[in-house]
Amino acid sequence: MGDCLGVFPSNNPDEVCEWLDRMKWDASEHIGIEVTDKSVLTLPASASRQQLFTEVLDIFGKPGRRFYEFLSLATSSEVERQKLKQLLSKEGAEELKHLGKKE
Repeated sequence: MGDCLGVFPSNNPDEVCEWLDRMKWDASEHIGIEVTDKSVLTLPASASRQQLFTEVLDIFGKPGRRFYEFLSLATSSEVERQKLKQLLSKEGAEELKHLGKKE
């Protein structure tokens, strides 16, 4: 038998509260999350904004691949969806790597 370890990073709850206040969002409000492509992300069906931004989404670090996958599912623009899918492809990997870097 082997040992098993799970690591679940999170954002600082106080910083999340400050951020939600600046956004003028109610931290306790529950929002429904509908994922249309279950092979991409594992998200709860609903969560409070506090829970979502503390335990699920990394809002303070450099966006990772999962962030762009989420955006591709959340956008209603087909142009944006195709651009995001291109960034997530093998051909777009180099461009994705450099997103957000200061020149």
